[in-house]
Amino acid sequence: MTNTTLRVLSYNIYWGGHRQSLERTIEVIRESGADLVGIQENVNREYEDQTPDIAKALGFSYVRHAVLDALEEFGAKGNKLRAR
Repeated sequence: MTNTTLRVLSYNIYWGGHRQSLERTIEVIRESGADLVGIQENVNREYEDQTPDIAKALGFSYVRHAVLDALEEFGAKGNKLRAR
């Protein structure tokens, strides 16, 4: 039987990286070596979802799910899962 490792990262980037750049966020995820990444608070100051940019930079696919659909009109985008 072969041992297999699955690296999982849960990362709250604090409203789209107000404390660090999107490039740094991508670098942190890349350096983690994670196979599966869950990101919280993934919108920038203009309430734009950064998921497509992060996924593209890392070569990941992604799934988006709104946690609180009622807040979507205010820019809430929910949580995301990404996988290689």
